[in-house]
Amino acid sequence: MNFGNKIQIQRKRKGITQEELGEKLNVSRQTITKWEANKSFPEIEKIIKLSYYFNVTIDYLLKDEIENYEENFCEIVERVEDKKIIPKTIKAFLFLLVFSFIGIMYFYVDSFIHPVTITDWDGTYYKGFYGYLHIHNIEYILYSLIILFIISLGYIIIYFLKIKQK
Repeated sequence: MNFGNKIQIQRKRKGITQEELGEKLNVSRQTITKWEANKSFPEIEKIIKLSYYFNVTIDYLLKDEIENYEENFCEIVERVEDKKIIPKTIKAFLFLLVFSFIGIMYFYVDSFIHPVTITDWDGTYYKGFYGYLHIHNIEYILYSLIILFIISLGYIIIYFLKIKQK
């Protein structure tokens, strides 16, 4: 990032016009325009005034290789705290958590309403909840619901732990 871009970013961050900045530094608006376009360079006294006014170091203003870490950090924070993305994800995982819990509970309660006792072809005796799952051939549906429940719960716990750390 060059000197002109840095001046322009800092000026916009302060919310002032080129004319207002020119008045503070006792230069014209056209001079500020030339600085921001990198067509001219200010005197050292003006650079010092700029650094005080914008509350940045002279190194920041003069060295091209110094990145604006604060600006990059703010952009990352804005993306992470985007109120449209994160709550939708949490809502989706909460929905999956509730859906999987209701599914598991449905099979469990239904196994009591319709009790099953069965002997398999190899002599294995099934009764209760597992017998219900086995006779209706829905073990894998239950396993899928349990995995979905664990993943959703894990994601929600991790999300809230990260928020708590902030």
